[in-house]
Formats: sequence, structure tokens, C-alpha cells
Amino acid sequence: MACWGVSASQLLGIAMIGADELGVSTLDVLNLGTSLLVDAWKETSGPMTYLFLALGGSTAFQSARKAA
Repeated sequence: MACWGVSASQLLGIAMIGADELGVSTLDVLNLGTSLLVDAWKETSGPMTYLFLALGGSTAFQSARKAA
């Protein structure tokens, strides 16, 4: 679940950037479908993206474990 949250925040960030560049609302971009967002994420992702996902997922998991 922690990795899902980190991935969802990445896709939301892509949607926000795309909406700003296109001059539309973020909801309009999100309504286009997640497959377009995932494709855009794949094109723009690099080693730092995967490092962020790994660190974010690990931190979220550790925080949830300590809170329980």
C-alpha cells in the first residue's frame, strides 16, 4: 500500500505538470485515463525516479510499521 501511495503521487505530479503545460485543469488530465499518465511517466522517468520510489516506499512502510 505504501508503494501505491508513492506511485499515485508521482502520477498526480505528472498530471499537474501536464495540466499546467496544456492550460487545462488537473482533473481534465486525470479524466484522460491513467494509461496516458503511465506512458508519460515512463518516458520521463530516470534513475532518480526509481531511487525516489524505493526510498519513499521504504519510509512509508517503516512509518506504518512503527505506528502500528
